[in-house]
Amino acid sequence: MLYEFLIILSINYLGVILEKMLHLPTPGTVNGLVLLFVFLTLKWIKLDSIKNVGDFFIANMIITFIPPSVKLLDVVDI
Repeated sequence: MLYEFLIILSINYLGVILEKMLHLPTPGTVNGLVLLFVFLTLKWIKLDSIKNVGDFFIANMIITFIPPSVKLLDVVDI
């Protein structure tokens, strides 16, 4: 389960890095979610390799949605 969490965490961090480097108006965590979606769609990451942690995050959605929501409120003027 730790390996699955590290996969999701590293993709999330990649989204944050892209936000900082490219000066994107969207939060880095949202960019990470989009990257995760793209990686799963292109089958670069198998769904089975992150299923357990994904189920945990779905069961505890507040963990995954509060930080991006707060960041979106910061950039709503843009």
